[in-house]
Amino acid sequence: MTRVLDLTRKANRDMDETMDWLRTGYTARAAARWQIAIGKALLEVQTHPERYSECETMSISGVDLREKLVRRYRGVVYRILDSFDENTVTIHRVRNASQDSLGEDNF
Repeated sequence: MTRVLDLTRKANRDMDETMDWLRTGYTARAAARWQIAIGKALLEVQTHPERYSECETMSISGVDLREKLVRRYRGVVYRILDSFDENTVTIHRVRNASQDSLGEDNF
């Protein structure tokens, strides 16, 4: 069963900021490659959210927060933080794994 994919405002902002950072600090091509990789990863999460482990470094009260790690070139890893139910997969944040852990007020 395919669930509806719901990206929060903060997840959208995370992705926009990463795209801007890649375009500015690297190239438009690097940004496009990242966007493709994240798009594929989001589709995997939407299709099979139960495959991914619970996030141990961040939490939201009452939410089973999970994470999918997306590895990019040069060892850079991005973390997709999500939760799901029968009908919906909610993407809460998309962050570089080297960024600090988030408190509940950051979701």
